[in-house]
Amino acid sequence: MWAAIFAPLVAEASETEGRPAVEALADILEGNQRFIAGKMTHLGATPTDRAGLAAGQSPHTMVLTCADSRVAPEIVFDQGLGELFVVRSAGNSVDEHLVASLEYAVEHLGSKLLVVLGHTSCGTVKAALGTPWGTSAGSPALDDLVHDLQLCIGPVTPAQAADPTVRDAVWANVRGVRLALINESEILANAVASGKLDLRIAVYDLSNGQVVFDRAPSSSSAVAVAPVGPAAGHGSGHGSGGKDRHATPAPAPAPASDHGAHGDGH
Repeated sequence: MWAAIFAPLVAEASETEGRPAVEALADILEGNQRFIAGKMTHLGATPTDRAGLAAGQSPHTMVLTCADSRVAPEIVFDQGLGELFVVRSAGNSVDEHLVASLEYAVEHLGSKLLVVLGHTSCGTVKAALGTPWGTSAGSPALDDLVHDLQLCIGPVTPAQAADPTVRDAVWANVRGVRLALINESEILANAVASGKLDLRIAVYDLSNGQVVFDRAPSSSSAVAVAPVGPAAGHGSGHGSGGKDRHATPAPAPAPASDHGAHGDGH
């Protein structure tokens, strides 16, 4: 199917094995440190850079992140044109078009690292927490979005919901999104299982610019099958053929790196 749909793109793209995930991860971690320190090196592209990229692309990292205007992966990770394949949606929400975009990057662009990047004070996460189950968020489209996030986040404590940064809920959401991607896509699931793809989760702190990575690598994330609390049996069915793609994530260690360190991740 991909060959037929993307034949013109594939013909121009750099069919490559790509950089190893461990190198890509080190690169974006170093880039984030430069961003925090205000010593960025990828402020733009020269005409020579642009001319070289016109013939094709081989981004070393895919980033699924929120549509929030304050979260720009190329800036946050200090990466240049052609280095990141970025897919954005409010609250990192997953649908079939988003999944297809990531599948394309894995299959045809050689990207070996996928980062699901949430951020503190996420308005979409706050909307999911503030909308009582079964009530409307304002429109059918918003209802669908909020419903998906509620499934990913699962139960939260009053203290977590009251936190203005909604940090714990954001971490729960990116874990749920990681699991949704694996449940939704055979291509992504097989790539993770075979070691071809490293699927990581991280949270960007709006207050200090730091990106914190979870310490658990994708290979240790078991795919559980129990549905989330009150959402049992109410999957939104975005292209999932009735499959519950929001199963409860397996217990993961608390992101100790969320308290100042960048996660060992290597």
